[in-house]
Amino acid sequence: MAEKNRNASPSGAASPTGIAPLANIAVAERAVSRALGRGMHQPGLVVMHGPSGYGKSMSAAWVTARNRAYYVQANDFWTKKVMLKDLCRSLGLMFKPSDTIDDMAKAVCAQLEQSARPLIID
Repeated sequence: MAEKNRNASPSGAASPTGIAPLANIAVAERAVSRALGRGMHQPGLVVMHGPSGYGKSMSAAWVTARNRAYYVQANDFWTKKVMLKDLCRSLGLMFKPSDTIDDMAKAVCAQLEQSARPLIID
């Protein structure tokens, strides 16, 4: 599912003209569209990577809005449990302090499957 931005400079940095970030939005939109349209039991992970200023967060915001996606902003301090709590909140799921990592992971997976909405972690 990887698609390369053809408007980036040879070093991989965003174009000073601003064209690369807009092209990256289109690449992200196509990648998410392909993931959403995949067949049953096929992988559906899309990863956007690149240097700072390349348009990843802008693309994530665009894809989130256009696809009614769930959105979570990742943090360096995340543990598994903190990440899952943030995911539960973003998906509108209630959790108890006594819920285990497994309980929350199953709830997140069930909600994503039921809603058929993408999850964007930026």
